[in-house]
Amino acid sequence: MRTGAIIFRGETATEGVRATTSSMDDVAREQVRLAIRQLPTMQLTSFFVALVLSYSVRRTAPPAAIMGWMLMITVVAVSRIVFYRRFLTVREGLFAWKQWKSAYLVLAFLSGLVWGMSAFIIFPAGDPSLISLFLLVIASLAAATTISHSSIRLGPTAWIAPAMLLYAARCLAEESTYGNTAGLLIIVYLAAILRHSFTHHETITAAISLKFENLGLLDAVQRANDILHRVSVIDGLTGLANRRHFEDCTEREWRRASRNRSQLSMIMLDIDCFKAYNDMYGHQAGDDCLKQAATVIAESAKRPSDLAARYGGEEFIVVLPETDIHGAAEIAERLRRKIEALAIPHAHSSAAPVVTISVGVASAVPAEGSASSHLIRLVDSALYAAKNAGRNCVRVVYRPDHDKEERPVEAARP
Repeated sequence: MRTGAIIFRGETATEGVRATTSSMDDVAREQVRLAIRQLPTMQLTSFFVALVLSYSVRRTAPPAAIMGWMLMITVVAVSRIVFYRRFLTVREGLFAWKQWKSAYLVLAFLSGLVWGMSAFIIFPAGDPSLISLFLLVIASLAAATTISHSSIRLGPTAWIAPAMLLYAARCLAEESTYGNTAGLLIIVYLAAILRHSFTHHETITAAISLKFENLGLLDAVQRANDILHRVSVIDGLTGLANRRHFEDCTEREWRRASRNRSQLSMIMLDIDCFKAYNDMYGHQAGDDCLKQAATVIAESAKRPSDLAARYGGEEFIVVLPETDIHGAAEIAERLRRKIEALAIPHAHSSAAPVVTISVGVASAVPAEGSASSHLIRLVDSALYAAKNAGRNCVRVVYRPDHDKEERPVEAARP
């Protein structure tokens, strides 16, 4: 069996709850991520539409022109997909959003430029029905781009501006009423959709900022709850668990030991002649003495299931699940020696010229339906025996089963 124990450790509540807000970098980083995540759907749709347009002009445009334009579309599509796949491999802390944003805008501009070039490479001049189809397609793509690219402020502009300006120039070059009207409408539509893209960007930015603010509030609430929890279970002076937490832990471990038919041990210790120490050296020195003793008690703890607590005043207690009586007695004796080795002067002690402790140790195998108070009474009686034996010593009481008679086991006195 293990002979060690570990203290419940918690930070004291010395800092208030701080409200957290998202930084501009956090928002911008999330904006870039959001835009890049739209790439696969947008790019596949764009490529499919390009195939449809190429098919629609198969009888009017030279095959070489169609093949050349589709090759450019394919190169841009592959580049953006590769860009997206590389994005998926970047770790959270290594995402350089400014560089990714720049690359995203460059690829968006190239895509818009290639689409705009369709107005000069495969444009169905002289066929109003096909021209209307081309204009409808480019307007629809511009609207879709506004939705998918707006998380980055200039994202829609990078694609829409080259695409639609080239289409406007091509329509105006027709030098016809239809062409002039279409060209002017494209320019008006361009201005309107870019204005809408900026409004959409502001909406997305506000939503992302709100997300981070809400996360910050949730974190602040969690921190506040953690602080309140620590305050409720930690002794403010020593940093050990307080008596309330000790009682909860003891009850839980008692039930577990009862189920498993395993031993549960306790160490209760008291600083010898502490009232005389306070009277002689003052309460501030008394507090310092308690803190030093608590540090030693904490160092004796080894396992996550064990607990060290301030029981009250100058009394401390250590709960040792699944630790036999001999292991608990060894820990207790080490504690006694370490406290004495601190060599804190105590001129009014009847036990030694330095601060010492009296220690009681008890162990039991809980029976079903029994109460943990049985073990507390046992360890308290062991501590009482240590005090009656002249203090600065360890006394042990072991009860294999709480329904049986306890058997005193005297530890060696220094």
